[in-house]
Amino acid sequence: MPSLAEQIELACLLEATARKPGNVHPAAAFDNLCYDDFVTAAAVSAPLLARTHECGIGRAVFDAVSATCAATGTNVNLGMCLLLAPLAAGAARGLLWEDVRAALAASTVEDTDWIYRAIRLAQPGGLGTSTEQDVSQPPTLTIPAVMALAADRDDVARELATGFQRLERDIMPFLISLLPPPLSKGGMGGGAAQNAAPNQFTSPNPPLAGGAQEMPPWERAIILTHLKLISEGDTLIRRKCGDTVCQEAAERAHRVLTDCEASGRIDGSILREFDGWLRADGHRRNPGTSADLLAAALFVALHERLIDAPTRDQLGTRADHISRGACR
Repeated sequence: MPSLAEQIELACLLEATARKPGNVHPAAAFDNLCYDDFVTAAAVSAPLLARTHECGIGRAVFDAVSATCAATGTNVNLGMCLLLAPLAAGAARGLLWEDVRAALAASTVEDTDWIYRAIRLAQPGGLGTSTEQDVSQPPTLTIPAVMALAADRDDVARELATGFQRLERDIMPFLISLLPPPLSKGGMGGGAAQNAAPNQFTSPNPPLAGGAQEMPPWERAIILTHLKLISEGDTLIRRKCGDTVCQEAAERAHRVLTDCEASGRIDGSILREFDGWLRADGHRRNPGTSADLLAAALFVALHERLIDAPTRDQLGTRADHISRGACR
């Protein structure tokens, strides 16, 4: 079984390699961010996040974000680190969901202070200010309590405040329902995959950009889950662009997802149209929170052996085949 660090790195690479609308992937870059940045971020942050059970959630987040900023010169994975650190702590202890909630409950004000340092270092877009427990000031509350104050405007914060309720009860079942049962252990992937709905998206699909190769099952599942998350309202879009644009993004994503459900396949032309709309306006409509939640879900799927995924080397070969977006 892959190590915890290898599972974290692969989850981040799967999320970044899938050609999700509006996000960076091997064939699409932003002005200041490209696929290679995500590859580097995964490599330098995964070993640090895997040590969360030893050093604490806050310190692990800060170390991972600090290493990423030093290696890439930009904020690549703050949201992912905030989600993956407590999940890694839970995974290391044995009972994922029970232990991740115990790790969050045991967090200290010092953990929160390390997270505040990480946020100030990363300088995420659309952060704004708060009248209570603002990140520019020393915190006085633990991680769940601080995150509860932001849970209504940030879905990463909501997961940390609620002990990953949405991830466990909503996102994970949807993602796994789109995947065939894993081949390992004779198709036994820990139970959840056995009870999942059949994968209806099995037809060969045109890729999002270029080429004629079939989109593999893991990539289709990631893209469809991404659409579902955007259709429920991406909080990064809301913070950067406002409620009206967030609602329009949600409605557009819902229409694309409904078309996929009706036809049993991903229509490349429809997906490209939505992708183009998200990338307009200088990438301000980037559904970054949905991507962060996906990385967390993929880590759980890998750790619980609910997904058959390509190796890191196979992903690298695939990324080269797709053709990379230009860095800066």
